[in-house]
Amino acid sequence: YFDLERLLTNLTSLRVGRGIETLLTLGTDSSSTSTPNNPGLINIAQTATTTATLAAGIGWADLIKTFDALETAYLAKAIWLMSSKTRNFLALQEDSTSRPYFVPAPNADGFDMLLGKPIVINNSLALPTTANAKPILFGSLFDGLQIVSSEVRVQTLVERFAELNESAIIVSTRVGSASLQAGAIQALKLAAA
Repeated sequence: YFDLERLLTNLTSLRVGRGIETLLTLGTDSSSTSTPNNPGLINIAQTATTTATLAAGIGWADLIKTFDALETAYLAKAIWLMSSKTRNFLALQEDSTSRPYFVPAPNADGFDMLLGKPIVINNSLALPTTANAKPILFGSLFDGLQIVSSEVRVQTLVERFAELNESAIIVSTRVGSASLQAGAIQALKLAAA
């Protein structure tokens, strides 16, 4: 016995989660259309620093300036947000004394840490080579963003498709967000090309 409906529901839940990540990060839907009541983390975040040049990439001083721009009241709950490509880019970088920027977590369940704060992967953020983009955010999501959402509703339609021995799954949810505290989220911005 194989529960196809459960498999499809689980796969759909993953897809909805990725869509919500894009919506809350960029403030746009999957076709890059701005959505009402979702400003997006990119738009909420204040620019802490801009890299000197795009070719120079993200330097240690840029990370320190981004960290330093966050008000100390928000440091207790602060995290780094970046794509997996940016995380991997930083893992290859070294400071002026040839020490790596950070050492990846040795176990699968741990978070990588940068300047004592966890790195959380958000693949909706820009690549570390995208001109004029914000590939790294740092701050407290608890203090910077309010999310209002309904439960994810999964409805299976069987009777309508019974004569063909098929079923359909409809997934729906409503998501909205708002900026809470100005300055609770800082961004590292890359220079223009």
